[in-house]
Amino acid sequence: MKDLYQRLKPLGFSRKDLLARVLPDWWEDKMAEHAVNRRMAEMYIGQALGLTLAQLADPKATLTFDDVTQALFKRWKDSDLERLRPAVLLASDLSRLVLAATQTQRPTAALAKRDAAALRDSLLAERPVVDLAGLVDLCWAHGIPVIPMTYLPEGSKKVDGMALSVAIHDGTTHPVIIVNVSGRDVPARVAWFVAHEMGHIALGHLGESLCIDVDMTVADDPREQEANAFATALIYGRTPQFLRRSRRGASSASWKAEQLERRARSLAREYKTTPAAIALSYAHQHAGNRWPVARKAINLLQEHEGALAIVRDALVRHVDPDEISPERLGFLAHALDLDVFPD
Repeated sequence: MKDLYQRLKPLGFSRKDLLARVLPDWWEDKMAEHAVNRRMAEMYIGQALGLTLAQLADPKATLTFDDVTQALFKRWKDSDLERLRPAVLLASDLSRLVLAATQTQRPTAALAKRDAAALRDSLLAERPVVDLAGLVDLCWAHGIPVIPMTYLPEGSKKVDGMALSVAIHDGTTHPVIIVNVSGRDVPARVAWFVAHEMGHIALGHLGESLCIDVDMTVADDPREQEANAFATALIYGRTPQFLRRSRRGASSASWKAEQLERRARSLAREYKTTPAAIALSYAHQHAGNRWPVARKAINLLQEHEGALAIVRDALVRHVDPDEISPERLGFLAHALDLDVFPD
């Protein structure tokens, strides 16, 4: 197996990644001394990473990936395609796996051309505020799985979120949202990622070919601007307004975390969202580095954790374990950072 691991490492997949996330728990490398077992390992790896058995079995063959169709990324502006491929392949495989095992009906374009304001009204008709749990439930209600990515393959560039159009066995394609929750457990932050990717789907961006803004900042890409505007309208209704300068001359740009906490609670009621979402908007809007203040305020608000649990629990509710082989179910459990998949 050493030779195979060495060939896969330049693609962004280390032996550690493969053993932990792709190969079954009972796998031991010494088993590959038998040709049948080696081929079985190659099948697991090929299925998970989108590589052909012919490529994996031939030590002289160049390992190349099939193109992942219609994906959009929100990520660091200096990301490059090759370093994104491992994350894309993992997301694509998880998407196909979840789509094959979800109990919900999946309309192919249920969210397409839906107005953010109308979606917000429908959500607020069922709950008092727009929050992560509500957005995730709204996606599932429209046939869009939301899948948490709890880790990135070694060497992969960081990705905040993805919207993919994924083909399944019956030839139909379905939208899927992936959110990176690795080290990012603030529900309000992940809610923004979900709302942004919902924007890509609703605005028809997935109807285009593979689109990756490798050399563009968000400000230079009209699609990112549109998705951000959609997310703002969905979460806040309108951009939250902060008092730049009071009659006493104190600027909101100089607020301490305790001041932001109090103001966030008040504005959250006005904008029908969470106080943490208000704190994040504050950091985005103000020049200078106000993120430490926003993070401290979110901690004071006690809204600093729980995103993974919210997204994962919704997924577990919709997945039928009986529709997945035990090996693939184990792969899904590992990907969701679970010891075993719940019955």
